[in-house]
Amino acid sequence: MVEGLTDAQLQEHDVVQLELEQARLGRPKVLSLDKMLMPLSRVSLPPRITLTVGVAGAGKTTLVRLFVEKWTRGEFCTDIKSVLSLNLWELNIYDRLSAEKLVGIACPSTTTLPASSLLILDGLDELRAPLDFSDSVGSTDPQKELPPECLITNILRGNLLPDVNVWITSRPEAASKIPGGLVDRMTEISSLGSNEIRDILEHLIHDTSGTMERVWDHLQCHRALKALCSVPTLCHIIGLSLGFTLHAQDSSYQPLPDTLSAIFSWYLKAQFCDSEAVEQQTNARRMVGNLGKLAFQGVLRKRTVYYKSDLKSCGIETPISPGSLCSRLLVTQNSPSCVSFSFPHLLLQEFLAAVHYHSAAKRAIFDLFADGGVSWPKLGFLNHYKSATQRVLQADGVHLSVFLRFLSGLLSPQILRILAGCLPSKEESSNQRGVVIDHLQSLLSAGKTISSRMVNLVCCLYEMGHTELINTVNEALKSGTLRGRLNPLTCSALAYLLRVSGSCAQETNLNQCLNYGLVQNFLPQLQYCTNLRMESNNFKDDVMELLATILRAKDCAIQKISLAENQLGNRGMKVLGKALMVNHTLSCLE
Repeated sequence: MVEGLTDAQLQEHDVVQLELEQARLGRPKVLSLDKMLMPLSRVSLPPRITLTVGVAGAGKTTLVRLFVEKWTRGEFCTDIKSVLSLNLWELNIYDRLSAEKLVGIACPSTTTLPASSLLILDGLDELRAPLDFSDSVGSTDPQKELPPECLITNILRGNLLPDVNVWITSRPEAASKIPGGLVDRMTEISSLGSNEIRDILEHLIHDTSGTMERVWDHLQCHRALKALCSVPTLCHIIGLSLGFTLHAQDSSYQPLPDTLSAIFSWYLKAQFCDSEAVEQQTNARRMVGNLGKLAFQGVLRKRTVYYKSDLKSCGIETPISPGSLCSRLLVTQNSPSCVSFSFPHLLLQEFLAAVHYHSAAKRAIFDLFADGGVSWPKLGFLNHYKSATQRVLQADGVHLSVFLRFLSGLLSPQILRILAGCLPSKEESSNQRGVVIDHLQSLLSAGKTISSRMVNLVCCLYEMGHTELINTVNEALKSGTLRGRLNPLTCSALAYLLRVSGSCAQETNLNQCLNYGLVQNFLPQLQYCTNLRMESNNFKDDVMELLATILRAKDCAIQKISLAENQLGNRGMKVLGKALMVNHTLSCLE
């Protein structure tokens, strides 16, 4: 069971959630599907509103289908008289609809639900307008037509269909719009374990000359990639990409891709090659451009589901030809009311959006983020890149963070070599990479706090293949020579390593290099370390107050902390002791 969404799930991109997920100790209590709608205790009523969260590709829709299938066969929940399952993307074509019409969409043969019914609302994040409980019109009339998002808020509040149980699935960000007091039970789809990841990869990769073992060893060495593989859809994409890489490269000694940009470049290359038999290369390259435009519009408007009109506006004809590149990069979903299209995963959408932006920014005169609005002229790729960076650094730019990573990766000559012949226009290595590296490092040097946005800029450097900063800090961390070398630039690199480095996960040696200000800056990252060595830093009681805040945090993963040779008094130890009363991870304090 999950008591509530963690801070990371509310604030971070799905990729960052998965990177931080590695630090969690254990998993919440496992709840089997047949017990999900049962009372929380012997004296409580069954939950009316059940919420299931999971990152993109975690399997929320698959879980819904499995539930309906098992219920239909009478394997569990036999007290439920009827189950109506509705994909919320189907509601996007309506400006207004009533509760009766909503029931009719899910089950055309009825407009009312009997008692002991279950209404499944699958994919809250695919509803185009976000829920707004503070400014939603209340209604108890099942025949009154309301905007779809307003209709959902009234159902969740119990104003409409009050006798019906509701199960809603969503990505965490959209789920956070629902007030906690309305949710009776919250569950989270657990990530795949190592054995499950390996089973999927073995089905994808035909082992020849130790191919599978090489892929597995590669994932073991790259903690961030393995974290992504804990999501079934991403595991499938990464497995196909790594398998195709090994078969496409001339030498078995060529390094496997270790960045997101390289993984998805090889994935696009694989789909491009497989579609050549049914589609001319020129047409396929043009389709990459059209799909990139569609993807960028979706990223801009926070949409993951598209309709025929969206495809047509980007030059994509429907119905989509079987076996074509478009059929490989778009998933078609049919319902009685409409047909929708989506990319196999959010990350593929963001990668293709970056491909479009990378190409369009070289010739665009106005800000590509203006989306048809008025903007100041912007000439040259660098100005457009700076505009994208500025958007990501804004408070509402979290959803663009991985898009910026992909855009940075496309400046790498290695990535352009992989994509040779796949892009809509001929791409040549430019001199922009060095200028962008200087721009990112200047932003990092000027940073006053080590925020997740600053760490994302370090990720952008890594995607470009610029690893000098990361390697320097990593060596100093291993050798214990960080003392006197922590400035805003190196602090951001250290925060990046705390998130993705396997060696940092085992032990983080921060002896003789921290002070109050640095601890304050590192608070968001320190809570994800498991073994913290912080000896001989001349810490005083005020630092203990900072450490107490992360020990009380829901996301805290610290198992062992060493504070020897510091100047701690009674006040600091009392604050620390109170924090330990609510901490469930720390087992050793020295």
